[in-house]
Amino acid sequence: MRRLFGNAALRLAFVRRSPGFTLALAFAVAAVATSSPSPSGATTINLPTPGSNAFIATYEIDSGRSVCDIQCTIVSSPTAPLTLPLNTLESTNHLTFITSSGEAAPDALRSFTSSNVGSEIDVALRDTYTVQGTGSGAFDITVTLHATGTAKGIAAGSNIVLLGGQVTLTIGTFNIDPPTVIPTVDPFVPGTTRAQQALPVTVSASDFTIPIDVMVSYTRSVHVGDVFDIAYEMASDTGKGTVDLSHTATIAFDTPTGVYLTSALGGTFGDAPTSVPAPAAGLLFATGLGGLALMRRKARGR
Repeated sequence: MRRLFGNAALRLAFVRRSPGFTLALAFAVAAVATSSPSPSGATTINLPTPGSNAFIATYEIDSGRSVCDIQCTIVSSPTAPLTLPLNTLESTNHLTFITSSGEAAPDALRSFTSSNVGSEIDVALRDTYTVQGTGSGAFDITVTLHATGTAKGIAAGSNIVLLGGQVTLTIGTFNIDPPTVIPTVDPFVPGTTRAQQALPVTVSASDFTIPIDVMVSYTRSVHVGDVFDIAYEMASDTGKGTVDLSHTATIAFDTPTGVYLTSALGGTFGDAPTSVPAPAAGLLFATGLGGLALMRRKARGR
């Protein structure tokens, strides 16, 4: 998704999927870089710890590293849910800032970012699924990642400005190991298991809200007893503004009747059977009722 080639190229390489947005950010890079010199030192990208199945990372993508050294923060874990608490980073002159938070759970990815510089937040999860139930032979299951939320501008002089951006959803393969690649999820099928909603550059004299609604699906053929991995990523970026995906994106499976999935991270999806009391618990419950009845009879006798 984003390879490291050098400071100026890197800042534009982060803007990965929208030519129009890249052009807009190119002007923003030039404007900010002239007023905020980059600190010395090489760019550092921290990868998720070995064995991780979830990560959340916030990046600065265009301000000449006046807020943070490209990668502002990253958290990772072999388990879920994983959270990045709401935090704010700002430049030493207090003129630029990035506020972000995120969560990766077995059934949802969530994120929030607000900044007056180019910023991006990536939330990713890999889970291992086991097919359960009464199905026979091969059949299809479909997983859908669906994000809804809002984008808003922030104050810039006398106007409210959203300097473009995009929300991108990916279903595919966890990729956190190569040292020259920022941790990501590679799509199973390029152009099919990755979907995007572009956020237009917007300047207004008053507050405004742009609705976000983007969805991507993946279908595979399975048998009862199959075990397989699926990874998900929700990435959102903007040159200036707020992208609120704090109540989304949901992970949901469509399965045949009688078929359900259990996941290594604790999720259950599909047509799972209704839970019933365990035999031992049912026996204790019945014994308790019998005891109460006996006590009532004795009380009436007295």
